[in-house]
Amino acid sequence: MTIFQKIKQIHNPWLILTFSFILPGLGQMLFYQPRKGTVILTAYALLLMTGLFSVFHPAGHPLFGGFCVGAAVLLHIWNLFDSFASCKFISSYKYPKDFNIASNQWFVVFMSMMIPGAGHFYISSWLFGVVFLAAALILNGLTSISFWFLVLEVIFSMFVCWHAFYLTSRKIPEEDNEGVLVLVIVLIGTFLGLSNGVFNYVKSHFDTFAVTSDAMAHSLIKGDKVLVYKTPENDFERGGIYVFKHPKKPENFYIQRLAGLSEEFVMFDEGQLLVNREKVTDPPYNHLRYQNQGQYYNET
Repeated sequence: MTIFQKIKQIHNPWLILTFSFILPGLGQMLFYQPRKGTVILTAYALLLMTGLFSVFHPAGHPLFGGFCVGAAVLLHIWNLFDSFASCKFISSYKYPKDFNIASNQWFVVFMSMMIPGAGHFYISSWLFGVVFLAAALILNGLTSISFWFLVLEVIFSMFVCWHAFYLTSRKIPEEDNEGVLVLVIVLIGTFLGLSNGVFNYVKSHFDTFAVTSDAMAHSLIKGDKVLVYKTPENDFERGGIYVFKHPKKPENFYIQRLAGLSEEFVMFDEGQLLVNREKVTDPPYNHLRYQNQGQYYNET
């Protein structure tokens, strides 16, 4: 018996919901509505790819990209309700507490996937629930420090799902070795969770801006787009291109090539850029055309 045949024999709406939470349309595809699931998955993939292209590609439009990503999120949420209602056996269940332990296994997995530790609370494993929930909150706070904390958070979340399933399965006789199935869910969830985590990391640490003038021609001209790494560190380098936002009007931004560092005197005189009254000869400034805008020069 293949893993897919084994999946279809488990008539549990929470298992369908778990697959649909991992990837929109997957629950419908594996169970009773393959065509509908394929349409949902295709629409989700198209919206997400179009959004990423529009946000990060030079020819894209960030506002339209944000709309596509938002539509993909709404489709994902609607897909959860649809997958739950699509189960033919939903009428035999009233509330999660009405399930026997065997049926509860997949409800516990789904709860653990939503909130690490919630499944353990449901089966009265209070100590593990508190430890896993606290660890998840700590890892979530550390994801902004390093990308590897994000990777660790996803792997940890999938481990919590497996552990909740393991604790629940100890209370019932082992039938059909469903541990293989939960392992498949954990592997798929880890892969897709990492993919989603990479997208969120890129979205929070990078941004795109359009050049609004020809002040940095010929290297950058009006209409070009730059991908900016949003770093809190002041590791400025002469010749680098930086984006500054107005402190009182964050919607106003300025894209400038850095000519002088801290405590240096910058001057623009007769078409020549001077730093500390000396002509700039650094390689980043060779073959560049300088344009006096009358507001950024003659300043320290």
